[in-house]
Amino acid sequence: MKKFFLFAVIALSAFATRAQTADEILDKHFTAIGGADKWKKMESLRMVGTGTAQGMEFSVTTTKARPNKARVESDMMGQNVVMSCYDGTTCWSKTPWGTMGKPTKMGEAEQKAAQSESFDGDLIDYKTKGSTVTLIGKDSVEGAKCFKLSLKKASGDEKFYYVNAKTYLIDMVQAISTRGPNKGMSETLLSDYKDVNGLKMPYSIETKMKGETVFNLKFDTIEVDPKIDATVFVFPK
Repeated sequence: MKKFFLFAVIALSAFATRAQTADEILDKHFTAIGGADKWKKMESLRMVGTGTAQGMEFSVTTTKARPNKARVESDMMGQNVVMSCYDGTTCWSKTPWGTMGKPTKMGEAEQKAAQSESFDGDLIDYKTKGSTVTLIGKDSVEGAKCFKLSLKKASGDEKFYYVNAKTYLIDMVQAISTRGPNKGMSETLLSDYKDVNGLKMPYSIETKMKGETVFNLKFDTIEVDPKIDATVFVFPK
């Protein structure tokens, strides 16, 4: 009788694990980050921190606004650098080197990448964006057990999201780029989550290519719904 009971418990546990769906995992993830509805009410975001790459340290300010406008800029060696900016139509950059400080439209790969980005990210309302999400199984990120989800966009691009099995926060995102100079698999590790106006956001982001860290970013402040002058996104004429 005891053996039968133990077998039944094991069988039910295995069934419960198999029965868990990608949408159930995402629902728990959305709850963990403060709720999808609350994220969708946010209109703008500003994140200020410090980046490190190739032994250099520099300030980084990321500004976002609906529906998919984004600007990433830095101060390097006393010079203002617009690493990338998208105004909803044109993706551009501005550096004091090479182009004599003139704004320059970025390439096709960057343009397509910017167009495919969403203010709320890939996972919220993924179906309405034409994407599909599939539960691949379980994996681990730096020793932490995670659910591995595959997200395929309508464009054909695919990303893998690793959702922590305990916290339901995202520990890592793998992206496969088939275009541009960064062609291949990149890994973005997210950590140091903090509460920002009731929303959970990572304050530490590490990007790896072929197992090597290529970029580290640590935020000092994150503002929800700051006032933003819309002209900062527009490609200067």
